[in-house]
Amino acid sequence: MEVSEKKLCKTCYMEIPIKAKKCPYCQRGQNVFSMIFWYPILSIIGFFIPFIIIGCIFANMFNKGKDFTPYRNQITINSSELRFGEKQSGETVAVVGTMSNSSPIPWKEIQFEVRFYDSNGKIIDAMQQKGYSDEIPANGSSAFKVSMLREFPKEQYTKYDVVIISARDAHSLW
Repeated sequence: MEVSEKKLCKTCYMEIPIKAKKCPYCQRGQNVFSMIFWYPILSIIGFFIPFIIIGCIFANMFNKGKDFTPYRNQITINSSELRFGEKQSGETVAVVGTMSNSSPIPWKEIQFEVRFYDSNGKIIDAMQQKGYSDEIPANGSSAFKVSMLREFPKEQYTKYDVVIISARDAHSLW
């Protein structure tokens, strides 16, 4: 039995010797580089692919993610309580609690505002702070703590409100 030492030309599809570097019929090279020069669209595509990849990476890097405003009401405070303590620098007041996220987006850098009221309902103190929670997962929950040095006796801190002011899409890089 005779083994055929032939192959098909990549351009004209004629049978040529297996070791041929050039087709005797169409005179085209049989290696990859010859094919690229014969089909210039391949070289153009090959040239632009790295630029497309780099463009996608840059677009992803500068994507600010979803705007928090439409999702503001989907992050809620589940429970919270007022705590008093002391540091070397003075007496503190803190609000510790849990929050839940019913949106499909994970959020990071959550900014809280806490308002403290006296027994007459008059605001006596307030603060804004990024919470200790780095991220609240989509459809999940997380703990938070907002703490500050207090200016008034703890007996005056009778009520408080916790409001979430802002957050950033956790998928955004910046």
